[in-house]
Amino acid sequence: SLRCWRRQQSTWTRPCHTQRSAMATPGSAAAAAEDRKLALDADEDVGEEGEEGGEEGADGAPSAARLARLARKAQAARVARLRHKQFVADRQEENSALEKDEAALVAEEAAAAPATLAAV
Repeated sequence: SLRCWRRQQSTWTRPCHTQRSAMATPGSAAAAAEDRKLALDADEDVGEEGEEGGEEGADGAPSAARLARLARKAQAARVARLRHKQFVADRQEENSALEKDEAALVAEEAAAAPATLAAV
């Protein structure tokens, strides 16, 4: 229904589609069940050609092609989230290694400073 839609930063979103339960980890049965629920709940989505209602069968249920497309989209989103998580972890590792190198260089410079002053 339209009352579920809300405007966020110049795009229309449905809150029920943006919030994933904490129990639904990628690849789990709960995630698959939630994806099916979201696919069935998305009865007001705009279809490929821009018509209202999306792709529906004769009985009003989403078509198999639409469900397959939504499942592929959900899987791609899971993969993208995992890829981003790995990217962030790599950057954090790199950051901690650089901070350790910086601390070692600062300590080395501090140790060498009195000897340099004594030589002058």
